[in-house]
Amino acid sequence: DGDATIVSLTGNSDFAGAGPPPTLGTGWTISAGKAAHSAAASASINWTGLTLTAGKRYRFAVTIGSISGTGANLTARLTGGTVVAGPAWTTTGRKIGSLVAVSGNTAFGFLASTNAVVQVDDAPMFVETPACAPDGVWDYYAFPTNASGVEGPGATPILGVVIV
Repeated sequence: DGDATIVSLTGNSDFAGAGPPPTLGTGWTISAGKAAHSAAASASINWTGLTLTAGKRYRFAVTIGSISGTGANLTARLTGGTVVAGPAWTTTGRKIGSLVAVSGNTAFGFLASTNAVVQVDDAPMFVETPACAPDGVWDYYAFPTNASGVEGPGATPILGVVIV
């Protein structure tokens, strides 16, 4: 919202194709439009070979459809060079966040903990621009306008989540 020119840097982020991209670590598979990790080992699913600029903020989202296992978590990360990690999520739902790249970062992905049995979907990632609306959950109000440009009464709020 706010910038119609952004482009996701993560190809196949809806997991419609069997991949690559992304590159699948141990225990990761893509099937039926979802990526899944079995409790095999701590491993990542990554989009590699990205041109990331140090100091730039990269915004992302992911839907965690299921997550289970003792100590199971999923962490968003920029890798290649120094690892930049986000929070370790332990619950299902749509997750949004951002990471600031450091020198040498060339990949984006998610690290599943050793015991994590997790399924994810819809994982776009893009560079934040000055025109981007702030991350978060926002209420939008619609105001009808007649042919003369006169606004009518506002409608009830429409919930929106800004990530892309």
